[in-house]
Amino acid sequence: MYLKESQENQKHSDFRLDLLSLEQLRLFVIAARSKSFSEVARICGKTQSTVSIAINNLEIDIGVPLFLRDNRGISLSPEGQSLYPSALDILNRIKVFEQRALHICDWGPDQLTIHMDALFPYARLIDIVAQLEKRHPNVEFAIKVAPPFTAYSNWKDNSEDLAITSRSLVASTGADVRSIAVDQVQFLPVISREHSLAGKEAVSREELEQYRQIVFDVGRNSKMKAAGNRRIVIGGLHCQLNLIKQGAGWGYLPDHFVQKYIDSGELNLVRLIDDAYFPKLSFRLAWHAMAPLKGIKKELVEALSTPHEPVLAVS
Repeated sequence: MYLKESQENQKHSDFRLDLLSLEQLRLFVIAARSKSFSEVARICGKTQSTVSIAINNLEIDIGVPLFLRDNRGISLSPEGQSLYPSALDILNRIKVFEQRALHICDWGPDQLTIHMDALFPYARLIDIVAQLEKRHPNVEFAIKVAPPFTAYSNWKDNSEDLAITSRSLVASTGADVRSIAVDQVQFLPVISREHSLAGKEAVSREELEQYRQIVFDVGRNSKMKAAGNRRIVIGGLHCQLNLIKQGAGWGYLPDHFVQKYIDSGELNLVRLIDDAYFPKLSFRLAWHAMAPLKGIKKELVEALSTPHEPVLAVS
């Protein structure tokens, strides 16, 4: 009894699954549904001897007979019946793998991350991503909102991701980057309803700058910090908004962010004599030139891009 058990253990230890081929499993599954090896040969476009040899080798590798053979044809042995569901499951998993591989080849990865500058008017982006999610339910979209002027640094080492950042940062990079214009933000000078300039129809830039300015610090405002007590430098858009609403001073805020407060009467828009002075910030959608622009990534770029805007190549 001990000797027989040892021989059985030795036989199983000699069996190696990595010696099996997918072709053997495929022939086994087809044969399990067929009445003869000649029928399998017709289905697969092979000779009967090729099919018989492949099945025989599979039985030798596994160490058990998979089929019962008689004059009427073939049928699964008890061992074959036990192994058939597992073989079918393996082939189905391989099929899923192939389909996903083809999808990635044609459409890109199953996850797309967009690094977005907090100053960017995101409503249009959210709408486009929502439409893409409906068309591609298996793709996971992630939008990472970064403090102003930091989206680029967060993105530059992630080759498959996209970035929405200021034109100046894209143009100044030494990396191999492609980008396209997506939007432009205008900054509007606003004051509280109680501000002494609130009743004036229009003021000059020089007159406005006689009053304290609330400045949003983006880590690039060293000159503003040194400007003295006519400026208060704070660390966020909402802090800037609240200080302006409380009458601490005036400030420039992005039009898409502040318009609702102007419409509601919570803030007043300062009418400048020279309206052209309103500062603007241009945004570009950037991607790494080495990462193929195809599939879902290409759809997003085309949906966000400004019509007829040429791609800016930066090398």
